Amino acid sequence: MVPKRNIYAAYFVTYALAAGVHYQLTHGFGTPFSGVRALTSASFSIGPAFLGVLSFDRYLWRFKPSRAVFGIEVPFISGRWIGYVRSTYTDHKVEHPVVLEIWQTLSSVDVWYYDENAVTHSLISGFVRPGNGGPVRLYSIYFNQPITTQYATLHAHNGVMDLVVDRSETRITGTYFNNPHQRKTYGEIRLTLQQRRHLGHFQDSTPGQKGKETASSG
Repeated sequence: MVPKRNIYAAYFVTYALAAGVHYQLTHGFGTPFSGVRALTSASFSIGPAFLGVLSFDRYLWRFKPSRAVFGIEVPFISGRWIGYVRSTYTDHKVEHPVVLEIWQTLSSVDVWYYDENAVTHSLISGFVRPGNGGPVRLYSIYFNQPITTQYATLHAHNGVMDLVVDRSETRITGTYFNNPHQRKTYGEIRLTLQQRRHLGHFQDSTPGQKGKETASSG
């Protein structure tokens, strides 16, 4: 999804800028170039460059101009998403409210899923863009842990989410399916970005219809 050469290029530019600024501030503008002085500046710039790289990985890459310059196709979707799932558990007749919270840096992405019955977290997550220029997809292998015992059919299980991020980076649609040896359900997901702040819990603020049977989550 993000070619390593693009990431390395971004990190190298950050380091080169730090070294260049240190050289100019230390020796002054217009000073004839010296290899020894340049090496000294390069050595003293390792710390600032590390902070710059860390800042780029966590924050600066989010801005569209930064992504355009370095050819980064990863969408910025960190935040709290609200929506619903339709599941085979209810024959796709019930919109079951859910919350997805995505924690993201340039080099990593973690997904947490909340509803009134369970908490789900990703084991492995990553972005993929098909070679023919299709939409960006987020694949996540997750572990679902129920937080209620009122449904005899609801057990801990693993599953997979296949999520498509739209170009505005404010809507996500997709599907999910569970390990059929643990829980034989699957369904579709519809989400809208609510806010960038993470709350770390489920809050039923989704305008979806809830039915009597709500154990279809996950």
